[in-house]
Formats: sequence, C-alpha cells, structure tokens
Amino acid sequence: MAVPQGGIEAGEDPLEAVWRELREEIGLSTADVELVSEHARWTTYELPPEARSTKTGRGQTQRWFLFDVDADNPPLALAAHSSPEFRSWQWVMPAVAAATAVGFRQATYREVATWLGDEADGRA
Repeated sequence: MAVPQGGIEAGEDPLEAVWRELREEIGLSTADVELVSEHARWTTYELPPEARSTKTGRGQTQRWFLFDVDADNPPLALAAHSSPEFRSWQWVMPAVAAATAVGFRQATYREVATWLGDEADGRA
C-alpha cells in the first residue's frame, strides 16, 4: 500500500490533488499508472494530543484511490520533488501496512485494506 498523501490545494478536487501528490512525492504521472477505483467515502483519524500542531490540527481526513502500476519496474522517482518525503519503498500487503502503521492510523488503514481486498477480489 503506497501512501503518498497531502493536502488538497485551493481550487483542486480530490482527483486533481492525488495526481499532483503522486507526481510530487514519488514521481509518477498519468502515463505511469492507471486509476482503478476510488474509496466510497472519506476516512478520518485523530492524532494523539502530543502529535497535534498548527499544521496538522487534530487529525486527518483522507480520500483513497487505487492505481495499477507495473509492479516489476515501477518508475518511482522518490526525489522528484525539491524536498523528497521518501528515501525508499517496498511492496507490502495491505493488511501488513495496516498492522504495522502507528496505532492511531490502524483502524483507517484496516478499512482501506479491506476495501483493497474487495477490489482485488472483484478484479480476479
């Protein structure tokens, strides 16, 4: 489960934001991936008080998208943005990503992992 994420800028809709974030954070474009599905609802998690700040607020509300990418040779460019947010990456099963996420994100990630499993079953 790749989880590049960021805010929606003024005037953007969620899909425009996801394309921008994919490009900025991991260097992928519409030529590299195919949009497969969008989660039916927004997901939300609350940050513990010690993790809150003016920038982060109380938590995050997210919209999730599923993309197809060539798993054998993804054209990731982790330093595509002037301030790279990732140094490395690895493929993991969604349930593993959910189980190893920081505690306050686990419920959201479990929901997304279930959705991804349902999407995979529907494509089989």
